[in-house]
Amino acid sequence: MRFYKTKKGTPLIQITEEMVALANATGEIAETMFNDIELMASPNDDPRDLVDFCIAESNRLREEYRHSSEYQKLRHRYKQP
Repeated sequence: MRFYKTKKGTPLIQITEEMVALANATGEIAETMFNDIELMASPNDDPRDLVDFCIAESNRLREEYRHSSEYQKLRHRYKQP
C-alpha cells in the first residue's frame, strides 16, 4: 500500500486522478485522507467513483453528526432551528 500525500487546496478530482495514476504505476493500493475520510484507490479505478464515494461519505457523516447528542446540545445552546 502506498500513501498519497495530499496538498491543501488541491481539488478532489485531481487528488483521485493522481491516486489512481500512482496505483496504476505501482500496482499497489494508494491511500490518503481527505477531510477526515479515508480514500483508497486500486489500479484501474475510476477517479470519479472515488469522488462520488467521498461526497457520499461526507454527507453520511454530516447527517450522523446532525443526529448526535453533541449537535443537539449545541443547537439548543445557540437556539438554532
